Amino acid sequence: MFERRLPLQYVLIWILALSACSDSGQPEVDHVEKGDRREQTPERALVRGNYMEPVSLDPHKVQAYEIYILLDLHEGLVNLSPSGEIVPGVAERWETEDNRVYRFYLRPDARWSNGDPVTAGDFVYSWRRLVTPAVASPYASYLEDARIQNAAAVISGKLPPEQLGIKALDDHTLEVSLDQPLGYFVEMLTLHVTFPVHRPTVETFGDEWTRPEHHVSNGAFRLLESQANSHVTLVASPSYWDADNVQLQKVTFLPIESPQAEMNRYLAGDMDITAQVPSNHLERLGDQRPRELQVFPLAGMQYLTFNTRQPPFDNTALRKALSYAIDREILAEKIVGLEELASYTYTPASLLPTLRDEIPLATMGQAAREAQARALYAQAGYSAENPLKFEVLFPSGDNKRKEALAVAAMWKRVLGAEVTLRSLRAKDRLQQVQSGNFQVSFSVWLADYQDGASMLGQLHSDSSLNLSGYNSPRFDQLLETSAGLSDADARKLGYLEAERVLAEDVPVTPLYQYAAIQLVSERVGGYAFSPTFLMYSKNLWIKDEALSE
Repeated sequence: MFERRLPLQYVLIWILALSACSDSGQPEVDHVEKGDRREQTPERALVRGNYMEPVSLDPHKVQAYEIYILLDLHEGLVNLSPSGEIVPGVAERWETEDNRVYRFYLRPDARWSNGDPVTAGDFVYSWRRLVTPAVASPYASYLEDARIQNAAAVISGKLPPEQLGIKALDDHTLEVSLDQPLGYFVEMLTLHVTFPVHRPTVETFGDEWTRPEHHVSNGAFRLLESQANSHVTLVASPSYWDADNVQLQKVTFLPIESPQAEMNRYLAGDMDITAQVPSNHLERLGDQRPRELQVFPLAGMQYLTFNTRQPPFDNTALRKALSYAIDREILAEKIVGLEELASYTYTPASLLPTLRDEIPLATMGQAAREAQARALYAQAGYSAENPLKFEVLFPSGDNKRKEALAVAAMWKRVLGAEVTLRSLRAKDRLQQVQSGNFQVSFSVWLADYQDGASMLGQLHSDSSLNLSGYNSPRFDQLLETSAGLSDADARKLGYLEAERVLAEDVPVTPLYQYAAIQLVSERVGGYAFSPTFLMYSKNLWIKDEALSE
């Protein structure tokens, strides 16, 4: 989830951000002793970072980074190959004549971890559960975004879940009907919310079904342990249809929010793959461990979310002023320094590569942006005598603190705005933003699938993921029209126009596009990431030379 950056000017911002977030007291990279992995990690076991404590292991109730665990525990109709191509999952093949009605043919040897067969009925139950209002899934609107017949009416409670456009023709044939053609529908099925859950287990244990002693899943691994603020451990499932090709016996996920702490665990030999890397150690790690430092471009965005429902951020001129005052190039290259790319559009360049030249904000110089920012600030009613005062939420962690301090310093220098920064654990910040109890928040979004709609769709007025409260009929219509087009190039034209609308309304302020930056042990084989940051542990292995040491 990270990307690239550029030039340099505001030395004061740079020094302020770094000095406030220095890692004094933390060991330097070359002072950390590497432990003996063979003593700490079983031979065919892998230890991965997971950013944060899981909110849930229920595919329909998760919030963010649990997806990596769910990719191992559950399997949907399709998967992504290591190179990012759609490949069979529970469905061994599928067909459609019009991109509107799809039939999936399930493999007969698909099994739950308790040995039960995985059937078309399991998907019917699970998708109906996802859109059931009482479940209150944060991803309920995903099936509406996928244009599944009656999804919107079911989510709003106007129709019962049984009216959702999905049915089992028999135990191994699933039919899905859409309201309109969608050329990228199958690709959308790689996301965790479309994975099946085991009905008897869910209905027997309720919310407790995700506890290890009750848990039943259909993926390459099953849940062994889940200890809060410690770890989640999975073991290979002998019931999985492709178990013979799963080489790892165990995978442990560690929820470590601090990049510094995670790096230290890795360098001590306690981990095989980190989730992130502290920016102030990148150069050193690149010199000392070039084969372990991995960088992959991703279709993801770091941005600011404005609460447009409440004053003062219901004022478009004010939101624009704050957006124009941020020097994204400095932020990306000098503050973050993680190979990110400064962004002026909500859709990453990896999904719409010609976007930057089409948005005026991106083509004007920073001095011109700042001049407009001051004019818009005054237009909104603020001045040196009457400065804007507001609070910004940001996730805990050294990297994010640097970014928050830098952005606040830019607002102070350009506009005179007075910003209070409040750091919250990722889980707590997300819950507060979802409740609408915030003014401005740092946010991150990684595309769920490789199409511009995956980014833009969460700003649709009806989306349960629309945290800003943004409501634009013009924007909504552009998304709805584009989604019905089978031709990818035609869809991109619609997305470009939607970006122009966002540039005028500014419900969010894009900062930079992400790149994945991780430390990966040389003992790990099969490491690769798709642009949507999906990596299945079933595709990884421990190299033979590591086992023989």
